[in-house]
Amino acid sequence: MGLKPTTTRSHLVRAILESVAFRNKQLFDIIVKKVRIPLQTVRADGGVSNNSFVMQMTSDLINKKIEKPSNTDMSSLGAAFLAGLASGLWTDKEQLKKLRRIETVFEPQKDEEEYKPAMDTWMQAVKCSLHW
Repeated sequence: MGLKPTTTRSHLVRAILESVAFRNKQLFDIIVKKVRIPLQTVRADGGVSNNSFVMQMTSDLINKKIEKPSNTDMSSLGAAFLAGLASGLWTDKEQLKKLRRIETVFEPQKDEEEYKPAMDTWMQAVKCSLHW
């Protein structure tokens, strides 16, 4: 699967991070195909959104801007927003949208075709791993 005696920890880390971006691309393509609604904005949150390498590579692969909020723990923020709506602190979702703060916007910088050989190899590796 590509491991050699010269493979270093850095190589492994990069491979793992690339696999996250490749999986993001697969998921994006499935959503676009199945939902059939044009995606206007892509937003990322959670721990992996703090990795600029993954976010930039994903943006390149899907050829879309990706917004990363200043608060990446959206689960707790979402729960707080729902509680605030239920208690009357906010009256509608439009008030909540005004609270959204974008920390970083990742814009495509490379053509997704540059990643095609690496993604093809990754997909072959994934297929092989299904038979272990």
